[in-house]
Amino acid sequence: MMPASEHETAGVLSSAEIQQFIQDGFVRIDRAFPRQLADEGRALLWRDLPCDPDDPASWTRPVIRLGYYDHEPFRKAANSLVLWAAYDQLVGKGRWRPRTNLGSFPAFPYGFRARRIPVMPVGISM
Repeated sequence: MMPASEHETAGVLSSAEIQQFIQDGFVRIDRAFPRQLADEGRALLWRDLPCDPDDPASWTRPVIRLGYYDHEPFRKAANSLVLWAAYDQLVGKGRWRPRTNLGSFPAFPYGFRARRIPVMPVGISM
């Protein structure tokens, strides 16, 4: 799953984004992986939540923690070519390892009823 060429994924992050990462410890990368993977991953997380995505009355707990997931949508999302290029920019080529899972997911279904989806920040450690 390596980039087809250096040119294909070069410069994913701007200098300002790299500085933001250094200062804040995170950077937002829009369209880092296909929406379909996000939808598949969200479905798996909802499956494991003790509430119904279509029944806000079942969202009674403010925070629910879910474990690590090694299902295909999580592996593919964490290892997209865009993210691999960003990892190379942030920590250096060959200085990080591909992820085989993602987690731990805190879900906040109760606090975000209007959106009707659990909000789950995805952290990728390197």
